[in-house]
Amino acid sequence: GKATEAAGQAVGKAISGLYKKLEAQGFSAGEEFSIAIKEGLALNPPATIILGDRDVDVTLQHLSSALSKTDLKQLLLASESAELQNKLPENVKQKVDAGGELDKDQMTVLVETLKQRDTVKLLMRQLQQNAPEVYM
Repeated sequence: GKATEAAGQAVGKAISGLYKKLEAQGFSAGEEFSIAIKEGLALNPPATIILGDRDVDVTLQHLSSALSKTDLKQLLLASESAELQNKLPENVKQKVDAGGELDKDQMTVLVETLKQRDTVKLLMRQLQQNAPEVYM
């Protein structure tokens, strides 16, 4: 309905703002897709590249609906959150805890930490256990 649509738009604006901040600090949104395609085509034999997408508004409405059914406090207090924070350097951890904005170097450390395979597994486990609606 209209409430889900409005919530989806709010989530979309928040994500858009995040991307703008990241791009202002030198990160290239979507670069991971370009790299994945280049790596896939470099294989011998080259991988078959399949591109799929759905309307961003539909995705945002689904995410907003899932978030409304999620106990965000429980998600943030989950034991894995402490495990994730332990992976971060002290200066980044302090900025995150204080709710401050990260500078470019700190953001790079955070992004690189989040991209590590064990960190992704940790995050996915946390979502699956504490936010199943978001995980799906």
